[in-house]
Amino acid sequence: MKKILLLAGISAIGASSFAAGVAEPLRFDDTFFQNVSANGKYAVSCLSDSRVDIFNLETGKQYTYTYSEETPAAYYIGIGQCLSNNGILVGGTSSEIAEYWKDGEWHLLDVPGAASYINSANAITPDGSRICGMLGIGGDAYYSDVLMTVPCIWNAEGDGYSMAVELPHPEVDFAGRVPQYIKAIDISGDGKTVVGMVTDATGRFSYPILYKENEEGNWSYEIPNEDLLVPDGLTFPENPGDFTDNYPMPESYMTSDELAAYREAYNAYAESGYSTEEPQATDYMSANEIESYEKALGDYWTAYQEYSEKFDEYMRVYDMISEYAPSYQDNSVRISNDGLTFGCTLQKGGGPWSMTPMTYHVWVFDIESNNIIKYDSRDDLCLSYLANNGIAVASTPISSFFNTVPSQSFILKDGEVTGMYDWMNTKVPENASWMKQNMVFSYESYDPETGDMVVVEELMTGHATSTPDLSIMALSVQNIGFPVDEDAYEDPDFAPAIGFGYIFDLKEGTGVNSVGSVSEEKTIYDLSGRKLKNANAPGIYIINGKKKVIR
Repeated sequence: MKKILLLAGISAIGASSFAAGVAEPLRFDDTFFQNVSANGKYAVSCLSDSRVDIFNLETGKQYTYTYSEETPAAYYIGIGQCLSNNGILVGGTSSEIAEYWKDGEWHLLDVPGAASYINSANAITPDGSRICGMLGIGGDAYYSDVLMTVPCIWNAEGDGYSMAVELPHPEVDFAGRVPQYIKAIDISGDGKTVVGMVTDATGRFSYPILYKENEEGNWSYEIPNEDLLVPDGLTFPENPGDFTDNYPMPESYMTSDELAAYREAYNAYAESGYSTEEPQATDYMSANEIESYEKALGDYWTAYQEYSEKFDEYMRVYDMISEYAPSYQDNSVRISNDGLTFGCTLQKGGGPWSMTPMTYHVWVFDIESNNIIKYDSRDDLCLSYLANNGIAVASTPISSFFNTVPSQSFILKDGEVTGMYDWMNTKVPENASWMKQNMVFSYESYDPETGDMVVVEELMTGHATSTPDLSIMALSVQNIGFPVDEDAYEDPDFAPAIGFGYIFDLKEGTGVNSVGSVSEEKTIYDLSGRKLKNANAPGIYIINGKKKVIR
């Protein structure tokens, strides 16, 4: 783990042409923003190399946690809104334990003694008073009907958090079987509504679940829009479960002497190189024993046939539903800070053996009315954040074939899809102009007509996340092989950036790029020795005896 000053690692690129009160965007190398706190003070980046960076955008301090021999931890962050306004991050140093980070230290969250395997903290309220996540209770049991995780919350208590409180949850999935997982993924600003997902017994389907706390502090759950899962008028036949009858073996019907004689004959047969006639267990059994064995065998196959018919009918209905039900992407659910809407990414096409590529689109659900805004007309959108009033922030998939397709971000509102550049242009035109100057990248790709390798130059708006009011927008662009000056490779320490993160402050008259700006009470000098009232303009200043860079 290392701590560095943020100002040493960020830059505002290009000449400033911003109007007064408009904040110039900031760029961070080797950064991929996943979350911004609701007040815009903190941001967190999580890279694929198990590296987590936590930024205080006001003070400029950065904490970096990454795998090393000294700290062999696979750092991760929560799936939902994982940052609070007071700088608490939920996540952990292992994918199997639940932790939170505060003031430079990781702390374990208390779980019941029986909870093990995939304990996880996923989201936290802006005031840090409540965390939601899940408890591992069933171990690694993918091939048996065992519930492996249950939803839970942790409440603030003293200087830390209480023991995990398990939330109520269904005992069966929509098909009447024991689900694999039930999770709590994201939480509303007031902490009274939690959204999660249920993964069915087969692991093929995940769908949303809502948990609500009433005025008395009691929790309940519901499966929103449950009618979407099963066609109208179609009912599941009784779930036959697993076939548990044991196949009868002839050895179970033999006396010890008969069994010993049979095994001696079989060993002689094996020692002959299996060249003689193979002995049969029935050759050493009495007529009554054979009759009992054959009856048991017949009963077994009769029972198996009856089970198979029930199972085939059950799966016939299941397969009909699999063609009908929405295919929600696992872990994709998010809830707005105002607690009025939640959203999901849905997937269609594709599959392990399909020649059709998987595509994605976004649905936004009104919790009170159950109305859905389906952004189906624009494929390849994955929900990355859900702002207040049901405004969705979405991005095209980050990973793609050979990692050669850039990610782009969009704003989804009232059924309309607007590209991030166009949306930014309506909010702060200077930002849109800056994007064209500083976020156009070159990369190698294939010409779809000729199949030749060509160099493409494109504006990349990347993966997006935001604050609830969209006043702070964080964009992250993955390095998909951008050209580098050949001289750079002569430096043995050179390594191209994994990605680039950008912070856009859309609040009028303020700006995160005034990191280090100060009030009139501080003593401020410029480099010529003049005393100043404030230091909001870009430059180098001496503030209270220390050098500060204002960008």
